[in-house]
Amino acid sequence: MIVLINPASGGGNALKKWRDFNAVFFKDNPDMQIYLINGTDKTREIFHSAIEHGEHEFIAAGGDGTVNYLLNLLIKSTDKDKLKLIKLGAVGLGSSNDFHKPGDNKLNLRGISYKLNFQSAELRDAGYIGYQQNNEWQKKYFLNNASIGITADANRLFNNPDMLLKKLKGKSISKAILYTALKTILSYRDKPLRIYSRETGSRSIRLSNLAVLKNPHISGNLCFDGEFDLTNGKVNIKLHQNLNIIQRLLLLLSLSTQNFKSILKNEIWDTNELTIEADRPVNVEYDGEVIESDQIKIGVLSNCLKVCRC
Repeated sequence: MIVLINPASGGGNALKKWRDFNAVFFKDNPDMQIYLINGTDKTREIFHSAIEHGEHEFIAAGGDGTVNYLLNLLIKSTDKDKLKLIKLGAVGLGSSNDFHKPGDNKLNLRGISYKLNFQSAELRDAGYIGYQQNNEWQKKYFLNNASIGITADANRLFNNPDMLLKKLKGKSISKAILYTALKTILSYRDKPLRIYSRETGSRSIRLSNLAVLKNPHISGNLCFDGEFDLTNGKVNIKLHQNLNIIQRLLLLLSLSTQNFKSILKNEIWDTNELTIEADRPVNVEYDGEVIESDQIKIGVLSNCLKVCRC
């Protein structure tokens, strides 16, 4: 069993939380291998070697960004056949921990949520973002969701906070999320894009928000409605165009209450591939991480690895 910890998660309190959790849940298992995220190629080499030698249980200890980091590390460390044998679990040490939602409230220890029952792990889809950057095509993978528009711009701000947001993040994550959403909504300008999917054809739009979902929970208590299939080989698209300030605020209210009856200019469909072109680079968010590109392809790796359900 290998654990990857992000010390920066949860406002920098992740290591303390992990020590408390580990001492009780795993009883400081001496056979557990623990690594800290350092962003170097050496980590990938270690994980590739571990997989080649038969290791198949991996734990992300941190927030959604940590789960995403480990997901991308695992996918890029082995081939698709060995990937199907891997089991991914998580300990929620972050600020939002959307990976753990919806979840069983009983599955927490001292307020720390977890999904660590490797016997319950089942194959599930992962989405991917193909994007062009510096004239090269790259790929990032996600388990929860991705976005372009208001949500992506808000994540960019949340990851690069101004002075007030820094203070709020240190005191109240829910208030920090609300401040980020409101500031983004008030300053946002619709983005001219060209999108294509087999289900909707090719067209030009002025984008307010594009949500690409395998998990409806996007941040804190903000959540889309609907049923979501983790193994159907598709992502659920929720598209909002040409929203004015009042409609953007109504969208935020609906995400807070999960009541979407009043929202206008809303399109919903499932697809296994979506292509997006922009005149200038736009923010593209995936599980809270953000890149920029003007050429984007969104797709699905169907049933690519096993993930703990509880």
